[in-house]
Amino acid sequence: MFPVNFALIEAVAGAFLAVLLGYKYIQSRKYHHLVWMFFLIFWSAFELGVFLLSIYGSTPITEKIVSLLHMPAMALSGLGMLFLLQRFDLFPKFTIRKPWPKYFLVYTLIVYSVLIGAVSIADMPETAITASLILLVVPGAFITISGSISSFFLGRKRNLLIAIGLFLGIIGEQFSFLFQLGLDTIGETLMGLGFLITMEPPPQEDKVTLRSP
Repeated sequence: MFPVNFALIEAVAGAFLAVLLGYKYIQSRKYHHLVWMFFLIFWSAFELGVFLLSIYGSTPITEKIVSLLHMPAMALSGLGMLFLLQRFDLFPKFTIRKPWPKYFLVYTLIVYSVLIGAVSIADMPETAITASLILLVVPGAFITISGSISSFFLGRKRNLLIAIGLFLGIIGEQFSFLFQLGLDTIGETLMGLGFLITMEPPPQEDKVTLRSP
């Protein structure tokens, strides 16, 4: 019964953090706050669906809905990271160009639309889940982790919490014993908290060093 309760905890935590991120977006009008708010909405809705399926049972329709809620979440996480770090270096000599977040957004919408069609029209849930893992989850997770670590070296140490939370979530999902202890719940909640307290890299002017005469 514990994993079921953990799903409910994640649903409540995700909804709460989504509200806080929505409030931050209203204040700052920063796109990464808005995108991560939608990430948390999808995450919360997915975990609520998992909880309800465990309590009341599942049908082919409800299983499709829950799987569709899970597919775009990690891609949205990566998209928010691209908005956060645009015009900054993700790696040495690898600068995130300003249009790249928009390109990735279009890519995500196209892929997700195709997956929705594959699940709802063509009735290929297993194929769609595999495709979402390859096309959305993996690139989204890579961008999120890389951007979080890169932010650390740009002087934003608190941004490392995002990568730590994501790593814990991945590890918790791979080992049943850790999953039973709720490690994935802890990790994903820390990741959401990291989105809330994240900081933008310092302006380029702040990185200019003074030269001695």
